Amino acid sequence: MPSSLYDPDRRYRRRQARALLRLLFWLAIIGGVAVLAHQIGREETRGQADRVHDEADALRADLRAAEEAAARAAAAQAEAEQIAADWQARYADEVPTGPLSDLAALAAAALDAGASPDRLAFLIRNAAEPVDCQPLASRRFILPTPLYRGPNTTVAFVDGQVIVTGLGRNGVRDNGDIETAFDPAEPITIDFTLVDGRETSVEGRLPLTHSLRLGNDEYRFAIREDEPSFVSVAGERCPLPGTARP
Repeated sequence: MPSSLYDPDRRYRRRQARALLRLLFWLAIIGGVAVLAHQIGREETRGQADRVHDEADALRADLRAAEEAAARAAAAQAEAEQIAADWQARYADEVPTGPLSDLAALAAAALDAGASPDRLAFLIRNAAEPVDCQPLASRRFILPTPLYRGPNTTVAFVDGQVIVTGLGRNGVRDNGDIETAFDPAEPITIDFTLVDGRETSVEGRLPLTHSLRLGNDEYRFAIREDEPSFVSVAGERCPLPGTARP
């Protein structure tokens, strides 16, 4: 009996073989994709880790730089504070204060006015308090005001070598009337004119004091309030150190 061309078992085995091949094919593809994805994931993870590591290193470097900068700033501040303290101590040691500051200002003003440094040095070296002073005769005069500049408004000392006058403010009565006499409660000015043409003055409220040099002597004056309209001037003559009285 001839065999049939159609063999169901054979065809079934072929279909199974083809299905198995297709399954193996897709499994291979899926496996390859999985392996590739895993590899890509590992590389990505490794790259991210490297980037994180690099960023951490950069942050640590920045932190070290900031700490070093802060240390340098603190050192610079400490150095600046020390320099300031040194200059302050030097200023306190070298710059005069109190009476010395006043004397320095007077000396500077005298030098600016043309005084000789040698002359100033001589006066300072010989500035001991005189001990052989002689009183001058006291005198009084009517203190001029804007409303009165008449007679008896000057006095003379040292045989006319020192002329004294001044200026005050007019007093005001309770009713508002202006007096010709000066107001002793207000500041006044007392002017001294020397025979050599020099002029000096003193300002303020009474009583006032003033001193000046003429020849080898120092003349000291004290001005105080007298009767209404008047001021009195008392004085003394004191030889400068190193000079003898004639």
